[in-house]
Amino acid sequence: MIKNNRVSMVIDNGENSSADYLGAEAFTIFGRAQEVRRKQARTNYSSLLSRKHPDLAEFASAPTTALILVKIDRCFHIRRFQTITEWKA
Repeated sequence: MIKNNRVSMVIDNGENSSADYLGAEAFTIFGRAQEVRRKQARTNYSSLLSRKHPDLAEFASAPTTALILVKIDRCFHIRRFQTITEWKA
């Protein structure tokens, strides 16, 4: 990400079975990543993550953990295997 900050993430609810391919949905996010380095911003984001996932509190606040912020450019929502909706930032 240092040389190329363009990233994508896929989130889906599929169960990896032939029965769910028409019921599964996927959300693909395209954006640009940057490490959160400012102390105040890092504290805010790690606190937010820790509230949502308390078991990750120590990990999120560790100085060896990089927190990555993704500024979203566009998203695709795919459902029923081929119905696609696009959002642009």
